[in-house]
Amino acid sequence: YPLRRQRQMCIRDRGKFSTAGQGNIGYLRVGTFSIALSENGVKQDYQDYMDAIDSAMTSLQSTDALIIDIRLNSGGSEAITFYLANYFADQQRHAFNKQVQDINGLSETIAFYTTPHSNKPSYQKPVRILTDAGTASAAEIFAIIMRSLSQVKIIGERSAGDTADQLEKWLPFSRMELRIPNTIYTTFDNKVFENIGVPVDNLVLGFTAEDLLLEKDSVLDAALNSLK
Repeated sequence: YPLRRQRQMCIRDRGKFSTAGQGNIGYLRVGTFSIALSENGVKQDYQDYMDAIDSAMTSLQSTDALIIDIRLNSGGSEAITFYLANYFADQQRHAFNKQVQDINGLSETIAFYTTPHSNKPSYQKPVRILTDAGTASAAEIFAIIMRSLSQVKIIGERSAGDTADQLEKWLPFSRMELRIPNTIYTTFDNKVFENIGVPVDNLVLGFTAEDLLLEKDSVLDAALNSLK
């Protein structure tokens, strides 16, 4: 099932955002959830990224299934992950709870929900999420959000297990910076994936020596086969 590139949109810095498809299966590559630099070096804003998501999802609405590739995505903005995830919500659904640790102790629990966009069509056809050990931070939050939706399956390897936000402190009389995880994300089904990573529905090792020698992508092939 070789993929034929149909459309490409880039948010340059740590990755790019592109769409492609073969037959009637769409492919969406999200290389980062960070606000990055545009091609001419100008800082983009949230609206630029959300406009790119809108454009991609508009072009993919006619597909019968969708693969979202977040491998090697090291994270970015939680707000952007929700903006993309809300395209797949059929109603308000509990995604996770969040607590923050500070000098006063653990905060009260705040619940987060997916909510369909009021003026955009919801994508309710099968979705496959591709993850690996390089999927981290906000990209893992995206996987956590998406696993709460019934049409979604996750394929590949567990994510990095680096979901927590970090409290940054500089050590006195030193140039050393200390980063302390200070948030707890608890999923809708009462699981915590910090340190262990978001689990997959179908374990497939990616970027193996065999893949490189044969110039193939076993994880992508598994996702396509699951949609037959």
